[in-house]
Amino acid sequence: MTYLTPPPYQLNLEHVPNYLDIKVQAESIDTYRAIRLWSEIILLMERHNVPKVIIERNIGITLDSAQTYRTITEVAPLVRSEMKFAVVDANADDYSIEFEELVASNRRMALKVFADRDRAHTWLTT
Repeated sequence: MTYLTPPPYQLNLEHVPNYLDIKVQAESIDTYRAIRLWSEIILLMERHNVPKVIIERNIGITLDSAQTYRTITEVAPLVRSEMKFAVVDANADDYSIEFEELVASNRRMALKVFADRDRAHTWLTT
């Protein structure tokens, strides 16, 4: 997938043993850019041949429920069954976390959202 404009987010990648550690920072994100971000993360997992990732999100204005639904629905076909996503988002509220996890689960994506990194790491590595 080729894009003509630079992404409106900053993505930092570290390849640690057994998983990728990705930090994402942006002032805001919309559906199109979220799909682009998820596609980029999945591509990085494939390039590094690593099926597990911790994604630490630091995004000011984020997606509403309808945008979350559309984003996950769009990227789910790109996800292989062995892929596992631990998302760290200290700013997410309980409803948003539950909704994102439910939509992902219904599309057979192993995705959990955590408020702290230690719990995300434990879930990802067990």
